[in-house]
Amino acid sequence: MLAAILLAAQLLTVAPSAQANNWYGNTGYTATCPLNGNMTDNKDIYFWNIDIVPDHAAAQSWTRSTLLNPTTLDTFPAESLNDSTDVVSRDRYYTDWCTSVYGDWTTDGVYGLIGITACYRTVANGRCDQQVVRISTTWFDYRGTPGDRFVVCHELGHAIGLIHRNTGSGCIWTGTGISTLNNYTAHDLGHINAPW
Repeated sequence: MLAAILLAAQLLTVAPSAQANNWYGNTGYTATCPLNGNMTDNKDIYFWNIDIVPDHAAAQSWTRSTLLNPTTLDTFPAESLNDSTDVVSRDRYYTDWCTSVYGDWTTDGVYGLIGITACYRTVANGRCDQQVVRISTTWFDYRGTPGDRFVVCHELGHAIGLIHRNTGSGCIWTGTGISTLNNYTAHDLGHINAPW
């Protein structure tokens, strides 16, 4: 017991209070289920929505205009789904997509998986070039505007290159019950702005 406490104490003192580098850089993975990072090929990010519910559309519009457009990135609606589309947004009442990897999707808007960002297309250097954001429509049924903005902020953050933080600030935090943290931290914004 004492050894376990000492080990835990050592891990706490060695670990930083936040991930110092929560940015994917130029890496990406080819897979359909795992959370994967995108490093945009330029500062223009094109979004394509596939029949998303109004709450999802509103939260995405808010995230793009309020959180992303003041950055060095410029966001635009895509004219069609093609090779230049960077982020594809989908939602539905998911029950079985990737559950073997991440567990069950939420059925009550409280417990279970609420969203996944996955790489759907890579380019020659292995960098993920197109992300698909999938969010449970059940979440939008049970959450108000702050919750909607949180999950979209979180998943779009992954789609442009951010990975989870281990502190309780901003929408990229890995914790639970944080539906009112719907912003990117100064640290996150630094990563978003740095390449451009």
